Amino acid sequence: MFVGLVTGLIAGMLGLGGGFLLIPYLNLLLGYSMHKAVGTSLLVTFFTAISATLTYFQQKMIDLRVGLTIGFAAAFGSFFGAYLTQFVSSNVLRIFFGCLAFYASLNMIISKEKFKKKHGWDVRLFPLKLGWKRIL
Repeated sequence: MFVGLVTGLIAGMLGLGGGFLLIPYLNLLLGYSMHKAVGTSLLVTFFTAISATLTYFQQKMIDLRVGLTIGFAAAFGSFFGAYLTQFVSSNVLRIFFGCLAFYASLNMIISKEKFKKKHGWDVRLFPLKLGWKRIL
């Protein structure tokens, strides 16, 4: 119950589904397979998204045209992604999730301009610079 409350609080404040908190909790602490952790997280995300969206809608802080356009495309992508998981092992999902979370963290923490000036390349190109073969 506490994990759900914290997940919902952070999801509502930051516009996140909460999966980045919930999936590691379900997988690492409760021992769920990555497939089950992702599926369970998506169910939780459904409820956090509805409640936060209604609140943001009341505050007139939603661009309906952009939200609906991207939302319909994301719904199709989600269906296809969920279908594809049956062909991917739990280990591969865990590695992909970890790499994506790490990449997102870098983009949030590091000032892109400062990083590019110091290192000569854009931090968003990190996966290409590192090389996917070394990651997997």
